Amino acid sequence: MADNSQIMIFLLSIIQLANSLELFIVPHSHCDLGWLHTIDWYYQNKVKSIFHTITTLLAEDKDRKIVWSETSYLKMWMEGQDLEMQEAMKSLIKNGQIEIVGGGYVQNDEANTDFDMVIRQIEHGHEYLNEKFGINKVKVGWQIDPFGHSALTPSLWAKFGYQYHVINRIDSSFKQELINNGNLEFIWYGVDFGKNESIFTHVLYDHYDAPPILNIYSPQYCFSNGTLSVEILKICAEKLFSLVVQRTSAYRTDKMMFLYGDDFYFSDLDSSRTEFKNLEALIDYINRSPNYYGFTVKIATASEYFDAVWSSNKKFSRYLSDFLPYRNFRGDVLSVYWTGLYTTRPALKEIIYETHRIARAAEIAKTVCKKERFSAYQASLTLHHDSITGTCRPDVSHDYKLRDKSDINLAFEAISSVIKSQINWPSTNNFTINLPYRVIIAFNSLNWDKTALLNITLKGKIYIEIKDWNGNAVKSQLVEDSFNGGFIVYFKAVLPSLSFVTFFITEHEKPCEGCSVESETKKSKKLADSCYKLKFNKLGMIKNIESSKFKYDLVQKFWQYSGKNSGAYIFRPIDEGKELKDLKLEKFIISEGPIVKVAEVIWKRKSKFFSEKIILYDEKKFSLEIGLFARKNEEIMIRFSSKNIKNSPWLFTSNSGDLRSRVYYTEPYTEKGNNMYPAPGGFAVKLEKEFLKIFPLFSIGVEMVNANTFELLIHRSLTHDDGFGLDMGVIDKTFVNHHFDIELNENLDSQYWKSSFESKTKVYSFPVMTDEGDVSMEEWHNGKEMASNWKIRTYYEMGFNNPNVYLSSAVMKGEETIFRILNFNSKEEPIWIEKFEMGRKMLFDGYEEESKQKNWEEDEKEIAYTSKPDSGKPIRSLNATRSEIKDGIVLAPLEFAALNASARIN
Repeated sequence: MADNSQIMIFLLSIIQLANSLELFIVPHSHCDLGWLHTIDWYYQNKVKSIFHTITTLLAEDKDRKIVWSETSYLKMWMEGQDLEMQEAMKSLIKNGQIEIVGGGYVQNDEANTDFDMVIRQIEHGHEYLNEKFGINKVKVGWQIDPFGHSALTPSLWAKFGYQYHVINRIDSSFKQELINNGNLEFIWYGVDFGKNESIFTHVLYDHYDAPPILNIYSPQYCFSNGTLSVEILKICAEKLFSLVVQRTSAYRTDKMMFLYGDDFYFSDLDSSRTEFKNLEALIDYINRSPNYYGFTVKIATASEYFDAVWSSNKKFSRYLSDFLPYRNFRGDVLSVYWTGLYTTRPALKEIIYETHRIARAAEIAKTVCKKERFSAYQASLTLHHDSITGTCRPDVSHDYKLRDKSDINLAFEAISSVIKSQINWPSTNNFTINLPYRVIIAFNSLNWDKTALLNITLKGKIYIEIKDWNGNAVKSQLVEDSFNGGFIVYFKAVLPSLSFVTFFITEHEKPCEGCSVESETKKSKKLADSCYKLKFNKLGMIKNIESSKFKYDLVQKFWQYSGKNSGAYIFRPIDEGKELKDLKLEKFIISEGPIVKVAEVIWKRKSKFFSEKIILYDEKKFSLEIGLFARKNEEIMIRFSSKNIKNSPWLFTSNSGDLRSRVYYTEPYTEKGNNMYPAPGGFAVKLEKEFLKIFPLFSIGVEMVNANTFELLIHRSLTHDDGFGLDMGVIDKTFVNHHFDIELNENLDSQYWKSSFESKTKVYSFPVMTDEGDVSMEEWHNGKEMASNWKIRTYYEMGFNNPNVYLSSAVMKGEETIFRILNFNSKEEPIWIEKFEMGRKMLFDGYEEESKQKNWEEDEKEIAYTSKPDSGKPIRSLNATRSEIKDGIVLAPLEFAALNASARIN
């Protein structure tokens, strides 16, 4: 048999027949924005030391380099340094020793976020990098730790001008397929935002830690005995060579990248200095004999590696799907799906979504009305992949909530200042209001007229008279709120696009002409309006639904899985679960009137309660509200089955940019989670004649159970640690309120997107506290009781009304305004905003789009995961008439663009 040296020589000869391979070792430190500890704890105890190490070691040797991703930590560090240290950091970035990769505020989770959220956090990072360091382009995307990857990512990253992208956590089986086929680098096509935006993508071979032989904390570390003898260097060189040989067939070029770091790496200066010196000695040893080893090595940045790959002129395959769900193997046999995190800590997800919702409203209001910038930095922090996922410890979750609440308050203050500046003008109102009265001001942040169902809560039974901003009487309806106590007054209004409008409320002790109408209560098990009819079983659960055209079987159940094998990250119940049989019907009541038809259900579960409320209001959609808790080691689902689900694919989930078809794959319960997906933009279920569309207020997991059953994971409370670093379960005792908008219609067309945007965009109502229009976030009845006629403006419109496009955001960049607008329609749309001169299309962060380098060469192959070849494909059935995308102010069908504008001079 050949000895090891003969084998080595043989392998060397193979490599030497090809071009000499270049190995790029890229140092990095992955620094989570919260996880086991809070952001501030990590900064004080880890990150400050890491920056001290980096600046010290790189100053000692100009050939040392590192990449840095998290802009938020960089900002925190810079704000704590004197001018000399700030200039030292600027110098290291300018001379290329530190490359900013990613560059967002955080490495955001990709499963639970929508595009508004992701754009915001990237923008906040890029804004700081430009202001502090003069960086106006980050070349390399860097998402090395999020738990699965969305098809939104390549499209959004391309819109921000990134050229290359690095990802890591994809299905382990799929990663092995990519390795076997030499496809760990490919051209990733994501959401079709008017152009087939794509980005060259690199999947890490193993993980983002350093290879064990180069990791000082590993027992396999080459230099563990502390010596740098020739013999040690030779052994280390041969081990590194073996790794190179092992990995070289996974990539198509003669360039290879190894990451050199790990979580909070380089926090100790002395050990880090030793590591660099050992690594440098090894590199020098190998590079002195390149013909022998067949490769050269250098410490490099990520851009250096990718630029070298680009220069190789190789062809690459394309990939069209997403990388969800994420699965990895525990041991040799057991695979686990990281799908529990689609719902873990739902109350945390709820406040994060609410913060981004009001942040968007504040950004638009302050930008359009006052030409001032509003930034919700804490909201961006909580998109971190251990925050919105809920995969953090309790004190960290609490810290995230506090941060979001602070941004909610700041957003309210911003909106309040805009309201006062626009409303506090003398009015020519010629209508009178019964005295005394209270005032609420509603804000519609959508750029089209919205029919909104509004409500105000009452502690007791009083009668409300409402007038709108024109003095017109508004019909309203009084409905008893059995679960929370008191009453709710519902009323509908068509709110003008991007407007602040005023409602005047007069209270009466007795019924009056123009007052809210009392609901008629019924014992029926049917609920119907002009658009929908629902029937309920004896337990008060839905059993079928009927649109204006068709009737469908739709059986609702609450389902419970034992979570003894699940954890913060994974969903892995111990069996097939069971129906929640210990719910005792406490109350079922139908309330009907001219505005709403309401079915309210209360179930008692031992000493606690579940609640459900369905509200019909003669519109194309209705709402479903569910309130519940979970006991220890429970995972609670709301499950729906229908005999009208027949043809696959029948489930389509939205990442907020497009719909992806999901195909049911048979699985044993031991691999439960294979058919669960996140739905930040809602989802659709194909019934026989129509699509059932469901839009949650915040993202949760939706699962196909079998060929005609789906369920939503709505709560979980777990004692089990699933072994992925958290070292504890997730005991969640919170009572969680879910809100879903639901509709039935025949197409997955532009109406889906309009409904999605309407569902996620709340109309905010603020009580007025002074005669000058100051508002608060308190309950309406805490507003000032006005004793004289209203003397100031009753409404204000911002001057942009187009129901075929969606205004994602408006932000100030210097003296210019950047509008990000998505045309979700099937035809071209001209963009005109009343108070602005529209300019040209820009990158998403407001910089000029550079002339693009030539496209990557593609081969004829499309990569597909053999285990799930048909799942995750994009579905956009708009029948759009596509034309060449124009410059200027016309958006092509489906195009998502950033447009710069300047204030129009009156």
